[in-house]
Amino acid sequence: MDHNATPGPHHPHHFVEHGLRIIRDSYRALVDSDIEAAILERQRLRVADLEARSVGHSGPSRKARRALDHIGIEVDAGHRYAELLRVIDGLGATAARDIEQAQTGLQLGHLRRAPGEREPARVQCLDAADLDRVLDRRSIEPFAFHTTAPSDLRQKPYHPRVYAVRIPIWTRVRKSAGSPSSLVSERGGTNMLSEAFIYDAVRTPRGIGKARGSLYEVRPVELLTTLLASLEERNELDTSRVDDVLIGCVTPVGDQGANIARTATLYAGWDLDVPGVQLNRFCASGLEAVNLAAQKVRSGWEDLVVAGGLESMSRLPMGSDGGAIYTDPDVNAAIGFVPQGISADLIATIEGFGREQVDELGVLSQERATAATTNGHFVSLISVQDVNGLPILAHDEAIRSGTTLEVLGGLAPSFAGMGELGLDVVARLQYPQVERIDHVHTPGNSSGIVDGAALVLVGSQQAGDTLGLQPRARVVAAAVVGTEPTIMLTGPAPACAKALGKAGMTLADIDLIEVNEAFAAVVLKFMRDMGIDDFDRINVNGGAIAMGHPLGATGAMLVGTVLDELERRDLTTGLITLCIGGGMGIATVIERV
Repeated sequence: MDHNATPGPHHPHHFVEHGLRIIRDSYRALVDSDIEAAILERQRLRVADLEARSVGHSGPSRKARRALDHIGIEVDAGHRYAELLRVIDGLGATAARDIEQAQTGLQLGHLRRAPGEREPARVQCLDAADLDRVLDRRSIEPFAFHTTAPSDLRQKPYHPRVYAVRIPIWTRVRKSAGSPSSLVSERGGTNMLSEAFIYDAVRTPRGIGKARGSLYEVRPVELLTTLLASLEERNELDTSRVDDVLIGCVTPVGDQGANIARTATLYAGWDLDVPGVQLNRFCASGLEAVNLAAQKVRSGWEDLVVAGGLESMSRLPMGSDGGAIYTDPDVNAAIGFVPQGISADLIATIEGFGREQVDELGVLSQERATAATTNGHFVSLISVQDVNGLPILAHDEAIRSGTTLEVLGGLAPSFAGMGELGLDVVARLQYPQVERIDHVHTPGNSSGIVDGAALVLVGSQQAGDTLGLQPRARVVAAAVVGTEPTIMLTGPAPACAKALGKAGMTLADIDLIEVNEAFAAVVLKFMRDMGIDDFDRINVNGGAIAMGHPLGATGAMLVGTVLDELERRDLTTGLITLCIGGGMGIATVIERV
C-alpha cells in the first residue's frame, strides 16, 4: 500500500482530513472574531458528517485528532463527525466568551441594568443553540455595554450581538481571559457552566406517620415508584436519558435501606443503565439531592438527573439508624448534643417567643394548609394507589382544619420532661446566660411525624430540547452552612444569606419563601434574623406544622410547593430553606423561566 497516495473521495482518510480542515478553519475564524465564518464552517461540518455516514465511515482517530495540538482536543477513536460537531459547538461558545472578555475587559459588575430588570443583565456563556438564535436574530435580544471601555476595544471592534445576550443569568466561566485551548479538556468537553432547569416536580401526600396512617401499608419503595412512574408518564420520559437518581433519606435502614434509589429505579422498570444513590443530610436531604443534581448539570458532567427524598416514619421511626451523635455519651458530651425539641425551646427562650406567639403560627399554618388543599393549590401532588388502581391517599392526612388558639393552648409542652431529665442542664452549659428554659413547643406548633416522598426532574437546556421538555424554573443558587450544634436550628438565615449572595440577589428580589416549620420558633427566628415583619410571602400554603415533616423528603417537597405557587400567582422567584440537625442550614433560590 502506498501511504503517500492521495486519498480518494470516499477513502476513510479523506473524511478524516476533510473534517480536520473544517475544524481548523472554524477555530481560526473564531480566533479572528469572525463568528459568521465559524458558523458557516460548522454547517460545512454537518454536510461532511452526512457524507461520511452515507458511505459508512467514522470520524478521525485519536492520533489524527492530536494533529490539532494547537487546539488540544482528544476524543476516543471511532467517534464520528457528529462528535466533531459537538466539539466545535463547545469551542464556538468558549472562544466567543474568551474573545468578548479579552476585547472588552469588562467585568460582570460593569454591565448596564436592562430596562425593567431587577438586576443587571449579565454575560452568559453561549452554547451552539444560542449562537444560532443570535445569528438568526430570533428570541435573544442584544444589549449595550457601558461606554467606558479599555482602549483596545476602540482599536479592535467587537460583536456584542454575538457575545452578549440579555438574559438575567449569573454564569461566570473564567475570571480572566486566556487561550481558548486552555478551556478544552482532553476528552473534547469544555469547562463551560450550563444552567440547571427544573422540568417537573411531584410528591406524594403526607400520611400520618403512625400505624394508623394511610401510608403505613405502603412500602417505601412503592412511594418512590409511584413518583417515578408519574414523572415518566407526565413527561413522556425516555428513562435511558436519565444520568442519575439521587434520593435523600434520613433513616436508611430496613425496607428503605440498601440504596433505595437504585432499588426503586429497577423496581419501577426504568432503564437498567440508570444509576442511583442514597444520601443523608438529615432534614435537608431532599433539598440537598436537588442542589446536588443542579450542580451535576451545571458542571456539564450530567444532563438529566432525578432528585428528591423519601421517609416512611410510620414503618421506620426517627433514630432507627442509631449513630454516635445519639448513642455515644463521649460524643454527646463533646458536642453538647440535645434533642431538637430542647433546641427549639432554647431558641424561643433566648429570643423571647412566648407560648401564644408560637401557637399563633401553628393556627396560621393549619388555616393556610386547609385553604390550599380545598382550593387545589398543590398541583405537584400525586395520589398513592393500590394494585387495583384505587386511591390509598390523595391528600395530606395530618391537617387539622378548624384549629384554634384555645385548642392549641390546652396542649402540654412536648419537651419539658426531657429537660427535667438533665437535657436542659446540657443546653444551659452551652448558654449559661439562660437561667431556665421555657418549654413552649407542643404537637400544635411543631412539625408532625408523617410518611411521604418527592421527586424533582433537573436537566440542562440541551436535554430539555432533545426530549421536548419545557423548563418551569432554573436553580439560581444554593448554599449550606454549619452552625452551633446545641442550639442547632438557627441555620436558615445564614444559609439564605449565603445563597442570595451567590445569586447576586437580596431578600427584596424574592417573591415567595418556604421555611420548613420544624418548630414555630425556627420560622420566627428566621424572620427576625432576615428582617421580615409579616407572613405575606412566607409559607403561604401552610407548612410542616400542619402537614408534617417527612424528614428526607421535605426539602424536595418544598421545591414543588413554591414552584406551583409561583406559577399560580404568576410570580418569579422562590427561596427554600430548612434547619438541619447537628447544627446546619440549607437554602436554594429558584427562578421561573
